[in-house]
Amino acid sequence: MRKTILVSSILLVLSWLTGCSNTSSAAELQKIVANSQKQLETIGAVISVTTPDSSVYSEVTDAKATRFVNSAVFNKEGVLTHISRKLPSDVLSLRAGFAIATGKVGSTFDFAGSTFKFKSVEVTIKNDHYTVSFKVLDTTGTMGTFSSSADFKFQDDLITAITLNKNLYNKDNPEEVCYYYPAGCSLSSVIDYSQVSVSKAMTKAIKTYEKSQLHDPQSVTNFEYIMQQINETYNQYLSWTTTNSDQSAGIIYSSAKGEGVRWDSYGDPATKFSADSISSTNNGPDLGFVSGLFFDTTDGGSTFFYDKVIKTSANSYDILSSDGTVAGSLNFTNGLLTSFMDNTIGFKDKYQVSPLADLVLLSKKGS
Repeated sequence: MRKTILVSSILLVLSWLTGCSNTSSAAELQKIVANSQKQLETIGAVISVTTPDSSVYSEVTDAKATRFVNSAVFNKEGVLTHISRKLPSDVLSLRAGFAIATGKVGSTFDFAGSTFKFKSVEVTIKNDHYTVSFKVLDTTGTMGTFSSSADFKFQDDLITAITLNKNLYNKDNPEEVCYYYPAGCSLSSVIDYSQVSVSKAMTKAIKTYEKSQLHDPQSVTNFEYIMQQINETYNQYLSWTTTNSDQSAGIIYSSAKGEGVRWDSYGDPATKFSADSISSTNNGPDLGFVSGLFFDTTDGGSTFFYDKVIKTSANSYDILSSDGTVAGSLNFTNGLLTSFMDNTIGFKDKYQVSPLADLVLLSKKGS
């Protein structure tokens, strides 16, 4: 009996020295991650990022953006490398870490172009940080099965820093993976949830973009109006139907049903989506046209085929390409998008935008 008590005491002391390791620690960590995700979705964050090659970046997401664009990445020198529209919680630098923090046996997470599957997971807590120790299988590369870990610092029930083990980086992956998406290859992330920091970083991104790409002051003014009104369109339209003239391409979302569908004119299968992804640009009332026209590439803007943004009437705007042709047109009624024309590939495809869901067409395309 003494021997049993002695062994138990030793185990208890070892547990205290190495940190608590049980299901309650995992549940507590998941709760803190949920709080952090909620903070991202209501305010945003500025995240300092370090990649496997020791490069330093800064990623910002602004949940309260008053312009359509709400996400940006800067390099160490402060040069804007990405600017786009994203879901408020779609922060590349935190995606792998949060997936690890909430991971369980059988689930997967992506990091630096590789997909890993959990074979075992253990969570311990010590002082102001949690450690997740795990064994994973590299399902897309040649790393096989190996052990790794991640540390999560926290304060006031929010994750403030994430550090991933370097052995998660597959050196055999093409360099382009982290070159084009540096925030998605973050081995170290330090998170600042301050509204002041977020607003300051996003304002800097917008001004940098305008100065480097738009040049002409009137184009800047017109661009600002378009961004604000597209943002209003996304915020105010609860349901929508957007189709081109022959309905070969379009999108429908019904807030009452909480479901939507989008389709294109290339013969691809229609894609269904739910309420939790309606803020994504591809699922929005403009089918992602505005985001694709100005942003969403890896060099700080679009492909830069446009030259000027001009106002053609009280409620209409043209985006001109460098040869003077109209790449796209946007029409607003009472400040909300009602139609647009896409000529980015040489076909003047005209779309009508309605704040109502065509339920008959939704049923037909979603079947």
